[in-house]
Amino acid sequence: MTDQILNFNNNNLDFDDENNNNDNKKENELFDDPRIYIVLSKRNARKSYTSIYNLNTKYDYIAILKTLKNKCSTNGSIKLDKETKLNYIQINGIHTMDVIDFFLEEDIADRKHIRVKSQ
Repeated sequence: MTDQILNFNNNNLDFDDENNNNDNKKENELFDDPRIYIVLSKRNARKSYTSIYNLNTKYDYIAILKTLKNKCSTNGSIKLDKETKLNYIQINGIHTMDVIDFFLEEDIADRKHIRVKSQ
């Protein structure tokens, strides 16, 4: 499973046609920080979603999303952050522990590098 997630030839899932050097510098600065942020957000009174930010680009976002969707039995997508111009993973529902367990099982991150936030 780890071989599928590691993708060193990833063409950076960029949904924006512009690919400026300034964006690449900002991306490198963000990825110097090894922390992964798991953010819980409420969509309305009953619905919520879990977002995963600051994931290194050496990992295949599509493979991680597919595995998380199967593990959590939910739907999800890859979104583009408008402020930082970086991709992040968003899955429906509150699945913090499942995401943390997955990252620890696949050696994507250490426990000390995972931060959980609630909005």
